[in-house]
Amino acid sequence: MKYGRFINPRKFIDTPPDWNEIFPNPGKLMVEIGFGSGEFLCSKAIENPEHNFVGFETSLLSVVKTLNRLEALSLDNVVLALLDGRFALRELFSDESVNAVFANFPCPWPKKRHAKRRLITEDFVSTLSAVLEKNGHFELVTDVKWLAEEAREMFQKNGCFEPGELEIDPVRKVQTKYERKWLSQGKHIYRLVVRKKSRGHVERMVTWEMPHLHIKTPDLSNLERFVDTVYQESDKTFVIKDVYADIKNENYLFLIFSTDRGFQQEYYLRLARKKEGGWILKLDSTTVPFRTPAVKWSVAKIGELLGQP
Repeated sequence: MKYGRFINPRKFIDTPPDWNEIFPNPGKLMVEIGFGSGEFLCSKAIENPEHNFVGFETSLLSVVKTLNRLEALSLDNVVLALLDGRFALRELFSDESVNAVFANFPCPWPKKRHAKRRLITEDFVSTLSAVLEKNGHFELVTDVKWLAEEAREMFQKNGCFEPGELEIDPVRKVQTKYERKWLSQGKHIYRLVVRKKSRGHVERMVTWEMPHLHIKTPDLSNLERFVDTVYQESDKTFVIKDVYADIKNENYLFLIFSTDRGFQQEYYLRLARKKEGGWILKLDSTTVPFRTPAVKWSVAKIGELLGQP
């Protein structure tokens, strides 16, 4: 099945997907995390027409701008997704399937309490150790020296990589608009390139099995008591933000916010009366979250709260 230039991985039938079915032509995969205006991503795709490129962004405006750029350039070896690149890289690519990963000027999150929000963490390094092919590489470009130095230490500590020396003001054939502006002002940028030398391991968490709960007689009294209560177990967390009922009280919607190892999702669970008697609790079709442990646990936990034995 061929896709367009924008993909919604939440609707993939299987993960990781077969990327050769997504692009018109087979080719080695390159990934950019946080592509911004898309200038670098598109330029790399033009420079390497035999490769296929996947870009991940959390900004809808950036996705729209880059889609317009792709259309104007008639590029068919690039697809985009509105998704956290850290999560996507781990869950959507099989081991040793990616040739290169690029990160240009990621947010440094300088405060210590925000360190888990940084792109390059030990978990991210582990992901790269698994998904990069042998001798594949990761390239980081930043204007924050301590961030590049910290990243190099993490790759060195992991043991699966051969980190290069930190480059100051590298001459790159393809540059970003921000990069050119920064250099024109006489300020420094830093580049770190690391190559994978041995295979690592990462634990993935998405599967497509989704349990439905059948509840004979749920306790529907005072459902508001569950709202804004935080439920947490290991790396899984969810909170019921609101509960809605239809006029006949035949259907109830639970608005859920969940988090798995820092990856956040918002979705609805529907509790519906069955014609043959009893009730069923399942994902509502208006939202399609990734089936992560927190999502599955929210179904089980809410069933328990409603009196499911």
